[in-house]
Amino acid sequence: MTESALPKWIGAQTRWPVAHVGIETIDAGIEAVAAEIERQRSCGARHIGFDAARTEHLDRIARLALNRFPEALLCGSAGLAQRLVRQLPRRRAFEAGGPDAGLRADAGRFCLFCGSASETLRLQASVLAQQAGVRSRPWRPLPCRRRCAVGPGSCAEAGAAAFSEKDWSWQLSAPERGAASGEPRRLVWKLAEFAVAVMARAKTAGLFLSAGIRRSPFSSSSM
Repeated sequence: MTESALPKWIGAQTRWPVAHVGIETIDAGIEAVAAEIERQRSCGARHIGFDAARTEHLDRIARLALNRFPEALLCGSAGLAQRLVRQLPRRRAFEAGGPDAGLRADAGRFCLFCGSASETLRLQASVLAQQAGVRSRPWRPLPCRRRCAVGPGSCAEAGAAAFSEKDWSWQLSAPERGAASGEPRRLVWKLAEFAVAVMARAKTAGLFLSAGIRRSPFSSSSM
């Protein structure tokens, strides 16, 4: 991290306009935040960041995403994920058919791609694998002479075949002791290339992406 301002950090990685909702707007309530989001979207913003200093701020962001902007892809801290989960039971109560309605049998599998070698994330993925029947495997990019993401017999083809049979979790493997860790951005791009190639070959019902774990539960969030 070389930039503490979230809009600048995201803006350096995308060609789309980036906007930000400050703490004053968040404190003004859900309607004020919703109006500001619509204003930013009308100006072309595709990425919108939010300040958050208290739990209720995260609750407002989660409720807005679920009730007003269900097409939004939420990205943020563990604190935001926790508040989002707390909102889900309320939302399910209004869904026709109840919680067992679920996805169609042919909707596909769920896939998790973890772009961090964090020990905490590895343990979380391990617990998920044990309790939910998800297969978990560390992911390590092969040398450039091996076609990791494309072509017959590739890693992506093998991964897609396994993914078609069961939900999967792939996590960036920790570097071996004494080995060069490689340039982080290159590794993330390789994992992204692998993820896209797997999804292109197998039907995906749901996708979960995770990176490192922030220490503060009140990190800025975005959608």
